Amino acid sequence: MYNKILSFKIACICDTEITITESNFDNIVDNGLTCPVCDYSLTFDAQEVISKLQTFNEASKELDELIEGYPQVTI
Repeated sequence: MYNKILSFKIACICDTEITITESNFDNIVDNGLTCPVCDYSLTFDAQEVISKLQTFNEASKELDELIEGYPQVTI
């Protein structure tokens, strides 16, 4: 049942949308992110989203593990 969020989009001040996938999370945290069109730094925003997504994914996984331990009731 655990649905992990694998990507997100971030928009720059110049309206460029960038899709960030899970495989790039560590690279962005380590090296930052700059808009390919205007060179505006999106590092802080991207790192904030990545941090929240990682927390959400961990909490979702833990919740699913707890739910699996309880008997399922269909009404």
